[in-house]
Amino acid sequence: GSYDNSRYSKVASNLTRITYNYKAQNYEAAITKRAMYEMEMWLEKRGMKTRVWNEIHDSQDYYVYKEELHDHFQLIVKSLI
Repeated sequence: GSYDNSRYSKVASNLTRITYNYKAQNYEAAITKRAMYEMEMWLEKRGMKTRVWNEIHDSQDYYVYKEELHDHFQLIVKSLI
């Protein structure tokens, strides 16, 4: 009936939208994962206790030790310039 057609149309529309966004989202995820890895390597190389603990879409979350806050902040500012 009309309910089935309407529901199918919404599902198909959603799947189409997901398909169009897949390549961009996949590329963004690869960049974010690489940045997360590089940040972990930078922290370990310097013997810092701060760690990346989570990432969602285009953001990363850190556990930052108070005594390392200044160095960590400087790295973030430098990476934005």
